[in-house]
Amino acid sequence: MKKIFIIVVAILIVAGAAWYFMRPSSSAAVKTYINSTLGFEIKYPETWRSEECTYDQYGVVSFGDYTEPLLICNSDAPPLSYVNVNAIGPIGEYDRLIQNTQNGLDNVQRSDTELDGEPAVRIYGETRATEGPGVPVGIKMTLVFTKHADKIYLVSHWNLENKDHTAELEQMLKSFRFTN
Repeated sequence: MKKIFIIVVAILIVAGAAWYFMRPSSSAAVKTYINSTLGFEIKYPETWRSEECTYDQYGVVSFGDYTEPLLICNSDAPPLSYVNVNAIGPIGEYDRLIQNTQNGLDNVQRSDTELDGEPAVRIYGETRATEGPGVPVGIKMTLVFTKHADKIYLVSHWNLENKDHTAELEQMLKSFRFTN
């Protein structure tokens, strides 16, 4: 009986140590980005930086750790960032924007979700071949769309250069808050 007790205690100690050392760190260093014009705030990894292109009440904010510019404003060039937040409109185009996004990607998976308590749509897919210059084929993308305060918000992750920052995207989505 004593032998069984010792084995059970040893298993509990090993399991507890494994849980402690393998659990995700909740103390990862983050910065908070706040944009009152676009109406949101979001936390992002401390080692990343942000860049923005805003036009009146609309725009895009990009987050990543590239040394080159993350965005090229007034251009159709894709962002070089890992995560982007777009405030776009008009809100009446929401359903059509989601449908066009789904139609423009391969291997699409769609699910309902929430962003700061607002109903949202999550789309996962891969880019397909297009005519002319554009994003390379097969880039994995996660896009989360929602409507708030007469704007369409889109939070997206482009798996550029095979750099998967899905975990960072998920943490950023959890921290996203509307400020208007």
